[in-house]
Amino acid sequence: MASRPRIGHTPSGAFRRFRVTGPLMAVALTVLLVSGAATPAVDPIHRGAAPIGLLRNGSISEGREAPRPAAEATPAWYALTENRSPSANYAAATAYDAADGYTLLYGGCIPGGLDNLFCVPSNQTWALEAGEWTPINSTLVPPALSTEAMAWDPVDGYVLMVGGVGSSPLGVPDTWSYLHGEWTNRSTASGPPSTESSALVYDPELSAMLYYGGSCNVTWTYRAGLWTHLNLSEDACPGPASVEMAYDPPEQEVVLFGGGGLGEPLGTWAFANGSWTNITGSVQGSPPPNVFGTMAYDPLDGYLVLYGGASAELLPTYYTTTWSFSGDRWTNLTGAAGLGADPTYGSAVFDPGEGDLILYGGHAFGGVGGNSWAYGEPPLQAQWTGPNPLRTDVGAATSIRFSLSGGGTGTTASLSGAPTSGTCTSASRSGGTFGSSCTFSAVGDQTFGGTVKDDRANGTSLPNLTVEVGPVLTVGLVGATSVGSGARLSLDIRVAGGWPPYTLQASSLPSGCTGLNGTWLNCTPSGSGTYALSVAVTDAAHVTSYANATIHTGVSALLPGGTSTLIVVLLVTVVAVVLAAVVLTRRKRGRQSSASAPAEPTPMDPGDPEFREPDPDESPPE
Repeated sequence: MASRPRIGHTPSGAFRRFRVTGPLMAVALTVLLVSGAATPAVDPIHRGAAPIGLLRNGSISEGREAPRPAAEATPAWYALTENRSPSANYAAATAYDAADGYTLLYGGCIPGGLDNLFCVPSNQTWALEAGEWTPINSTLVPPALSTEAMAWDPVDGYVLMVGGVGSSPLGVPDTWSYLHGEWTNRSTASGPPSTESSALVYDPELSAMLYYGGSCNVTWTYRAGLWTHLNLSEDACPGPASVEMAYDPPEQEVVLFGGGGLGEPLGTWAFANGSWTNITGSVQGSPPPNVFGTMAYDPLDGYLVLYGGASAELLPTYYTTTWSFSGDRWTNLTGAAGLGADPTYGSAVFDPGEGDLILYGGHAFGGVGGNSWAYGEPPLQAQWTGPNPLRTDVGAATSIRFSLSGGGTGTTASLSGAPTSGTCTSASRSGGTFGSSCTFSAVGDQTFGGTVKDDRANGTSLPNLTVEVGPVLTVGLVGATSVGSGARLSLDIRVAGGWPPYTLQASSLPSGCTGLNGTWLNCTPSGSGTYALSVAVTDAAHVTSYANATIHTGVSALLPGGTSTLIVVLLVTVVAVVLAAVVLTRRKRGRQSSASAPAEPTPMDPGDPEFREPDPDESPPE
């Protein structure tokens, strides 16, 4: 996965149950009373670029971040895979460090104890860049914290962090900044009170950071290193709550959503012109009241994304739902977005480099958390379908294919490594796969590679695929194909070439023959008939070759070939002998009849020496 800076939201309210040493009931009650999810603010300025849109929860929208093309796939949650990542935790803070160009993560709650019910706060600092988490070792380190609020401060030019829960049950009122790998303590006596349920965003309308402390009248601004308390009346603020908060650029206001610490619905609030307004009544649709969810603005899709949360009840209901907020309307996107991380204590931030919303952490009762997820279009991936190496036979049409996932529409692909002996068609797409049909004309190994690009110029390559080409698969039938009635049919099936082992199957067998005996057809047909026998042989490379023969069975099968030919010859011979005997007998009888009659005088030939002219005066003999 390519690097994606993350600018975003940080949950800053952690279940106090993690510090409770009493029974589970006390822990659950504490969960209800302690509400809050901090949301790091987004930076609208990336390395000095003019702000084009700000992300709620400290997410930044840069000039290069355009909305997703309408043709692209519907965004969804997908898990990220890193070679290393922070210790499994949740309730950490994340923000995009626009000065250093990476996503920053601090603290979190490392689970442990009975069913991971308790946890230990962390003081680890990590940076996510080029798809890899890297630990940061700074000279000065803040105290171990969880549920702190963190966001990029474009006015002061550093990441700002405030509040959270440390090693003591009380919140930590410290203020810290981070820049170029170093932490600086900026705590003052005039800062916000200690809290463990807070949210922080940059509000461009104020040109200052806006901090909500999770309880009524705890709304502060931060600018040029100074905190300013906004004196708001108690009936004009969200009240005690665990909240998700982010800036909505299209509406030019900060939006807050959550649930009361005692299970009371908080609804949807907006902060604009220096004051809070309850807009619940004018908003269409709404997620169920919840605590400890996560929210950030997605500039590519142009709406706020709310994920997860839990009901503030003794036995909470966990929500793995995804909602969008745009134009005073909440829309349930769960069906298209699918499931993401564990539902509570995640930290969401938009990553301009990746072009997706990133969510780290997440927790459910008894869970561990610590996974990284993204909301958007999964990265382009391609892999060969089938084995590697791939086996085939000379002359067999071979499908060389790879599957595609993620990426934008308009994906193009090509295969490299044309066969040295044979031909391949051009790569073409069919559904989620690309591939070619190749035919090889010589035995040997062939090597293929491939490249894939989508319409956003994201590319990926395929590893080498080896195609092992074996000799031609041949099949022959040896034996008589015509048998008389009651005679045995015996055919030897001879297979050569290809890749053993072989699978044999026969069709259109003579009546009375049930199947092959290995590589033999040995059976006694019943009755008379003519059959178009076909034997299919498939080798280990899934190449199939056929042998066909016409089988004649029974006395009616007087056709050339085999036993029936001998019978015909014998019959014809017998008939011919009988006919000849009859003719000779008749001729002999005719001669005998002629011999018993008086012989007629036979005139002599005048050329005969014995010939004498008759004397006219001579009287005939008496």
